[in-house]
Amino acid sequence: MQFNFTTQPNNIVETIYSNDNILLTDKIVETPLALPQQEGIYKIELTCTWEDYSSTYSFFVFLDLPITYKINQHSAYPGDSFAILISNVNEEENFHVTAPFYNEALDFYPYEDGFLCIIPIYAWSTPGKYQIQASNSEPALTNTFDVEILPKAFDVQYLQVTESTAAINTTDNSANDQVYFDAARSNPIQEKLWEGAFIQPTDGKVTTDYCATRYTNDNPTPSRHLAIDIANTNGTPIMASNHGKVVLAKELIITGNTIVIDHGLGIFTSSFHLSEIDVKEGDFVTKGDVIGKMGSTGYSTGPHLHFAIWKNGTFLNPWTFIEKDPVEFK
Repeated sequence: MQFNFTTQPNNIVETIYSNDNILLTDKIVETPLALPQQEGIYKIELTCTWEDYSSTYSFFVFLDLPITYKINQHSAYPGDSFAILISNVNEEENFHVTAPFYNEALDFYPYEDGFLCIIPIYAWSTPGKYQIQASNSEPALTNTFDVEILPKAFDVQYLQVTESTAAINTTDNSANDQVYFDAARSNPIQEKLWEGAFIQPTDGKVTTDYCATRYTNDNPTPSRHLAIDIANTNGTPIMASNHGKVVLAKELIITGNTIVIDHGLGIFTSSFHLSEIDVKEGDFVTKGDVIGKMGSTGYSTGPHLHFAIWKNGTFLNPWTFIEKDPVEFK
C-alpha cells in the first residue's frame, strides 16, 4: 500500500491493530506500508513527525489475499500420505484438489486460517511420478504439485494357525466386526487433536510389518497385512500413540478386545487382540497414556499388538506417523 505527503515527514511510525490488539509497531523507512500476512480487517495508525509538529492518521484495511496451496512433501512411499494446506479461503471462494493415484473423494477439514486435505497413498500404489492439482475458480488458478511415489519392497510371511483359530476368520465375523468400526469412524472430529509425531504404542518385537504379503496355512491366495504386529508377554502395557478420543472400546470377534482412537482430521488408530481394556468410549487420552494390556484375543496366535492407522477407508503405514507429524509443513 502506497501513501504520499505534500511534505515528507521526518519520521513515520506504523502501528497495526487487530481487534484492538497491537500486531506491529515499526518505523517506516520506505513505502509501501507493511501489511499482515493473514486475511482480515485491520486498523492502521500512522504517527508522522515533521520538524515542528506531528500528526496521527488512522484508517481501516480489509485484506483479501489470494488462495494459496502448500504441500508437505514431494515424494513418499506406498502407505504414506501427502497433505495439502489451503489458505486464505473466503466463504464465496471454491477450490478443488485432485490426485490421480487416489480414487476416493477427498475430505477437507478447517485448519489454521484455511483447510487441510490429507491424501492417502494406497499400499498397492504403482510407483512413479504424478501430479496433484489444486485449483480455484475466482480468480481462475491451478497449482500443480509434481510428486513421486517411490518403490518399496514389502515382506513376505508364511503363517500357520490352528484349525480352531482359522475358523474365527470368516466373512460373516468380519462383517459383524465392521459394523462397529464403521460406526466408530462415522463422525470424525473436525480438529487436529494430536501433537507432533506419534509414538510406538508398546515395547516388543515386530513380528509382522506393514503391508507384508501373508500366506496362511498354505493358502495360495495371500492377504495384505495393513498394520504392524508387535509381540511381547501377555499384559505388556499398550499406550495411546497420540492425543485423541476413544470411540470404540469393545470385545469383537476377529480383533478381540479392541480400542479405536479418533485423533482428528479423519485419522484413527486401532489396537487389537488386547487382554484388557483400560479406557471407555468417550474418554480423551493423551500421548503415552496406558489404554490396555497386550493379549491374544480374537484371531491371534499369541500375545501381540496389531496396531493400525486408518484414513478415509485406507490403512496407512504407522511407521511414517511415528517418524514425523503427517501434516508438518516446512
